[in-house]
Amino acid sequence: MKHRNAWFLRTAILLAVLLWGSSSRTVSAQEEKYDKQDVNFSTSDNVELQGVLYKTKKPGPQPCIILLHSPTVAGNKGSAHGDWDGLAKTLAGDFNVLRFDFRGHGKSDLIKSKTDFWGNLVNQKFFPREARKQPQPESLKSVDYIQKNNNYHPYLPMLVNDIMAARIFLDAKNDAGDLNTSTIYLIGAGDAASLGFLYLLAEWDRPQVAQPGVNISRLPLSRVDLFNIKGRPEWAGKDIAGAIWLSAEYPEGYMNTTFFQNVVKLKTDLRDSNKMLFLYGADDNTRTGKKGSDGFFNKVLVAEGNRALRVDPIRMTKMIAIPKTKLSGVDLLGKDIGTEKEIVKYLKDMETDRKVVARITRNYTTTPYVDPVQYGVIK
Repeated sequence: MKHRNAWFLRTAILLAVLLWGSSSRTVSAQEEKYDKQDVNFSTSDNVELQGVLYKTKKPGPQPCIILLHSPTVAGNKGSAHGDWDGLAKTLAGDFNVLRFDFRGHGKSDLIKSKTDFWGNLVNQKFFPREARKQPQPESLKSVDYIQKNNNYHPYLPMLVNDIMAARIFLDAKNDAGDLNTSTIYLIGAGDAASLGFLYLLAEWDRPQVAQPGVNISRLPLSRVDLFNIKGRPEWAGKDIAGAIWLSAEYPEGYMNTTFFQNVVKLKTDLRDSNKMLFLYGADDNTRTGKKGSDGFFNKVLVAEGNRALRVDPIRMTKMIAIPKTKLSGVDLLGKDIGTEKEIVKYLKDMETDRKVVARITRNYTTTPYVDPVQYGVIK
């Protein structure tokens, strides 16, 4: 009996070891799909943004995804609010995923150059007291540009420069052969959709490749810039394969339906080339639910087409309601309600439709300043 008990004990121990080893190998296999790296990069007015790059280990330079948290989320926690990390890990098997904190949110609070930041006329306009202080602040922690109770502040469009900085950061890695910015997807929540549209407008003003002797320091381009650009360049907006918006939302008062309708009329390539998926909670009756998505989908993009306006339907642009939920924005993530499944399916369909686009060298050495005054969103 003792021998039999000893045999059972040894067998149980062996099985436990084998099962533990199998489990640990499974976890390791998941983790080995990507490298997770803390990164930082600077905006055109020299705010240092903090982020995380999930670098896929899939062979070859792979496409990119930029995650955009809502810049008016309570607590200013940035991309640490909600399950952006979980979404990034889900997508990092096939894509290089960058999530970062907008200026004044999360860890992005350092002003690297007081001369560049406080010398910027928009920053002076919105923070005159801080601009006149001596010494001037070196951190955005003391600069409260998001008003209490989550009211929208008209400074918000300035954050489009943060998205442009993220793009130029990825372009540098593209030039080093680490990834491929010929295909980029945006995934954002809430009013990040409005910033995303403004960013796309700027990318249809910027050449894909920096041209010798032409310094693209400010967008939109001046007449002098346009005169110096040789031939008809491809525009950087062409690289944005698509965007996915979770509960798309207009900031009240200044970036509204009329503004974006004018944007799309101004840059028809944006409507035709930058495909979009709008996701929202089916039971969300607020302006972040179907109302917000419908405003972008039907009023701005006229995605289903309109014969009277001679507007064709847009392929691969759609709205999908996540059933049986009132949740909105980033809260749609990490709840096992089907949001991630819809995102993965859409990206797979987009990649099949778009196919592989070859990596090209960009050669941008500085980040262009996206001027919200010239784009008409800051007076």
